[in-house]
Amino acid sequence: MNKKAYPILLAVTLLLLYFGFGYFMLFAKQGAIKWFPFIIIFAVVPFLLYKSLQFYQINEKACLGLAVGSVLVIGPTFGLWIGKISDYEFSKYGATTKGIIIEKWYSKPSRKREGQWLVKCKFTVDNEQYSTYNLRDRKNIYKVGDTLLIQYSKRNPENNEIPALKNN
Repeated sequence: MNKKAYPILLAVTLLLLYFGFGYFMLFAKQGAIKWFPFIIIFAVVPFLLYKSLQFYQINEKACLGLAVGSVLVIGPTFGLWIGKISDYEFSKYGATTKGIIIEKWYSKPSRKREGQWLVKCKFTVDNEQYSTYNLRDRKNIYKVGDTLLIQYSKRNPENNEIPALKNN
């Protein structure tokens, strides 16, 4: 590949990451598509940045350091960006429905965090079933079969949250 193409590919990739993916891809919870932003942030962008910096004949160690360090900038900013998109979707297209807890389990403690109870809910919108992410039940007050209120975006029900567990 022509070395001049790397900076252009990097710019296009970043634009796609922040502005080009549809809401369905950003909030996907199932299938291979849910890994797409992760792969771009942790593999594609660092590779393209590394190649772009090499094109400008920057020191090899600096190229590698900046490429690896780019994850520390792009990852958190992408997370903030997704949060803003989600908040906008809820404010403009938000709706609520009832969901049922379908799974509950205890996540074992590790060296870096204590153990925690997690729950997963399912809910139906327009005769299609959706599920929530695994959410922490810090007070351990819910059980399988309990009904909780789910907030979701009418445009994309994959973008959802459980208000009762939001700051939990």
